[in-house]
Amino acid sequence: MRYIKMPKFLGLGKKRALLGLGLGLKYSVMLFSASVLTDQDIHGHKSCPRSNPAYNTQVLSSGLGAMGKTLKPPPRSLEELVKEGHDHGLKNGALDKASRDKLIKEKRSQLLLNIWDAHRMGRSIEKASILLVGSSGVGKSSTINHLFGLSEEESITFAKTSDSKSETRTTTEYVIEVDSPVRFEASGLKLGLVDTPGFNDTDGTKQDACNFYSIREFYDKHMKGCKPNLVLILIQATDTRIQGENSNLAKSLRCLKSLKLIDTKYPNVVAVLTWSTALGERPAKYTKNITRKKEIVKETIFEFLNVHAPVVALENEIEDLEEDGEFTILPDGTRQVKNLYSACEQVMKKSGDLYGHLIFNEAFNLGKKKVSQGKRIQAKNAKVSKLSKEENEFFEFFTQALAGGTPDPLVHEAKEFIEKENLKDNKNITEIQSLVGSLKKMGVNDLNDLNYISSKGMKLKHHDEISGNGEKFLNSMGVKDTTYHVGQDSAAVIAQGYNILNDSIVPSQIFSYQESDTKYGIAIPALAQLKPVNETQTFMFSYDTKEKLIQDRLAHLNVSLNVDVSKFNFSAKAGFNLNSSTSTDAHSKELSFYLEERMFELSMGNFMSNDIVLTEDFKNAVKNLPKVFNVEDAGVRSKFEQFFDRWGHFVVTKAIGGGSVELRVNTSSFSSQFKDINSIKGSLIASFNSGFFNTDASVDGSDGNSKTVTSKQIFDSSTVKWSGGAREFHKKRTIGDEHMMDTWRNSLITSPTMLTTDMYLEPISTLIQLVDETKCEAAYESLKDFLGGKFDVVAKRQADAKEAERKRKEAEAEAERKRQQEEANTRAKTTQSTPSNKGKGGGCIHLDSTTQVLRDGAEITLQLKELVVGDVVLGYDTKKKTPVYTKLIMWAHTDKITPTKFLHLELEDGSGIKLTMEHLIMVGESYCTKMAKHVEEGDLLFKKNVGFLKVSKISEVVETGFCCPITESGNIMVNGILTSCYANLSDICIFGKTLISAQTVGRIVSAPFMAYRKISKDDGKAMVSDTHYHPYVMFLRTVFRPLISY
Repeated sequence: MRYIKMPKFLGLGKKRALLGLGLGLKYSVMLFSASVLTDQDIHGHKSCPRSNPAYNTQVLSSGLGAMGKTLKPPPRSLEELVKEGHDHGLKNGALDKASRDKLIKEKRSQLLLNIWDAHRMGRSIEKASILLVGSSGVGKSSTINHLFGLSEEESITFAKTSDSKSETRTTTEYVIEVDSPVRFEASGLKLGLVDTPGFNDTDGTKQDACNFYSIREFYDKHMKGCKPNLVLILIQATDTRIQGENSNLAKSLRCLKSLKLIDTKYPNVVAVLTWSTALGERPAKYTKNITRKKEIVKETIFEFLNVHAPVVALENEIEDLEEDGEFTILPDGTRQVKNLYSACEQVMKKSGDLYGHLIFNEAFNLGKKKVSQGKRIQAKNAKVSKLSKEENEFFEFFTQALAGGTPDPLVHEAKEFIEKENLKDNKNITEIQSLVGSLKKMGVNDLNDLNYISSKGMKLKHHDEISGNGEKFLNSMGVKDTTYHVGQDSAAVIAQGYNILNDSIVPSQIFSYQESDTKYGIAIPALAQLKPVNETQTFMFSYDTKEKLIQDRLAHLNVSLNVDVSKFNFSAKAGFNLNSSTSTDAHSKELSFYLEERMFELSMGNFMSNDIVLTEDFKNAVKNLPKVFNVEDAGVRSKFEQFFDRWGHFVVTKAIGGGSVELRVNTSSFSSQFKDINSIKGSLIASFNSGFFNTDASVDGSDGNSKTVTSKQIFDSSTVKWSGGAREFHKKRTIGDEHMMDTWRNSLITSPTMLTTDMYLEPISTLIQLVDETKCEAAYESLKDFLGGKFDVVAKRQADAKEAERKRKEAEAEAERKRQQEEANTRAKTTQSTPSNKGKGGGCIHLDSTTQVLRDGAEITLQLKELVVGDVVLGYDTKKKTPVYTKLIMWAHTDKITPTKFLHLELEDGSGIKLTMEHLIMVGESYCTKMAKHVEEGDLLFKKNVGFLKVSKISEVVETGFCCPITESGNIMVNGILTSCYANLSDICIFGKTLISAQTVGRIVSAPFMAYRKISKDDGKAMVSDTHYHPYVMFLRTVFRPLISY
């Protein structure tokens, strides 16, 4: 947006002087006319505030959400979480992926899953927490108030320190309480903002240690030892003491690290450069200086905190900045505080902290908030107070950290590599730092841990592409390029036969294939494809009957079968528990808890492909099979039985690679403490979910029983069986050591095994058909006889059928689209038209869009191209917030032949609207207008009979046909979605304040034509063919174009 800035004179500052106002109005009208009628985008930034219509002044007090639903607070403790989770069928959060995907569709279950995940990460259940670190005067108060949009009544003022003496020696929490009435229907979500004493106390290092100890004591006492969801490190942009190991920033970061609140596994750090426009108000100078400053801070944080943290710039004196809705614009065009919000969101999403992100997001949205002071810890006065043993130990540790401590080996290697290779490009440096971040997340603490990782295998864990420099860096630390061969694995299962009656792989080789290397350092059969998975699954099922156990086992193999239990001869697999018939036996038996670390998925290609080659042994075996199966013929039956015993009843077409650990617990000693087997199961799952076994911890039963069993009891009563990974970690004590467990997981990169809990199977009769079609039916009939009835490969057949149908429809749609596009291009060439990105002269709506029309007293739905001038169409009264009918007064612009780029804005309910880039649409509760190209995912659009829905997806499409209908109300419901009739308009702003909204400007310019319409006879005119501008639009374009300098 173009702003008019009045100079400061006579000490008046930026006053809305009459002269400035008059000039601004004149200039704005000129801009408006041009914006309606030209291709120029005057509006340089998005103009919609971060309003959330779900909020209103009554939410926090009434406890009611959308549609009048009662809001419920989240669990505040592990006990409450366990109990409510059990009621929702969450089984303490340990769910297989299918169960999670099913439950996540229900709002409360999704909320509980997010809280479980936060608990596993070491975050607080009670509330989210942001730790604020920075010296006095750095701008903590203004940053937080601006970030969370706190009103004057809600605003927080953090403690200040005088220039001569340190006075802030208290760690103080301020709590923002918000509701989530739409997304999770939850009330009382709490976000704690923890203000801390500044570094470099005037009373010396010992007082610094006492101040920092108060921070640690706060999190130990009031946050139960949990780490903060975010650590905001605020640094004044003009501070010159930020580079070098002896700089103030380096020292303060080393002291911060001593608190053990920085999470290198799930990074939680964001750095903020405050008062940033002091580095230059001109865009070029500011951009140069702030970019260099960010690089220095990022490198320093990486070196001393060992995390890859984003760095954002803010200006705290926002009155001097141009406004863009609820945001302000920095000299380089960055929208603040959206930049800080995005950085925090990025950190929490990347670390998997969805609960923290939820609370942070709700607090960020504008709306009613309750702000109060929370807990506080007063630091001791080092001069007069005697320090405890723990405080003295911390002082010694703090002093060592201040002096430099021991450098992190991975960070040291990264720093040396960057210097040695003379890497200057920020992209290359960021990649090296990002790789270190991934290694930290994997639990790698020193160079010895890298012995179990391959540079290619890292691509299974590192989500970004690894360049040549990245691989070179890994190799420089001793990471080797080893290759694991799936085909040589004794537990290889892909493309092998499967005997379903005894639940086992058969050794005979059905396929003849060569190995094919992958970029992940895993050599696989050439007929298979590899896909990274990276997930943990836990299994602990119990069954009352063998029939139920077998049915569930078959479901995990994606086979549906009428079970004849007598035909199956296999025992329960790891994680599948068959209950005994008596309660006494139930408590004396062993229970199996099974965990799989899944690294990748292997799947076979199309059986009909020419690349599939069957072994000669298999072909010969098929040739010896009878062509007809007769159940009464013992000889025929024997031949098929021998064939299935050797080659299997099915062939494995999809399987998982990784590693596993089974924990078998003797439950006899727990019988007096738990009511039933589910209580024991709940404790086992909770123990593993809490970061595996803390041998001193106690865990409540999943039924809310107050009696507990310690992890040590479980640990002592169990035996362990491992599969995959380095053998030196196949020890019982590995489970109780988080670092050893992490290293075992990492060793699966170079030494995985194939897992058999979840697989896809294909009947062997399919392969018999490839050899001899005449024997396929006999083989299928014999399979039915041996397996006890009709069967089907349920999930795979359904999935394959759906996928084939989807691809067929996509192919047909693509062919039709190309045909129409070719026709449109041909027509466009004949009229010397070219594909347009802007719809030639402004924004428009896709011709095939629909709206509701009143004709002959009845409401009907018509496409826009079917409307005529004078039709009464559905619009909306934004003041009364109710739908209204409004008359269509003209077609400002129509084009039926030009290929045009549209933005398809899809809503969360699947509906959508197609607009050209510059067309305006109403966004948010305030119905502010944005150009379509400025709409973002998450923005709220109004839909008839529904309310506000989030934009879930935005995509570009090139299609033919658009129009720009103008109504008396200035808006229209298109596909049920409220949109403006105008385009290429911007709010008129003076001194950075919105004076006239873009929608109002559109009404003003339309007013003369509306007056003319009262005496005209345009009613009944249909849309003109091909391409057309209305004469009134052409008149304005002619009159105003000479005045436009754009």
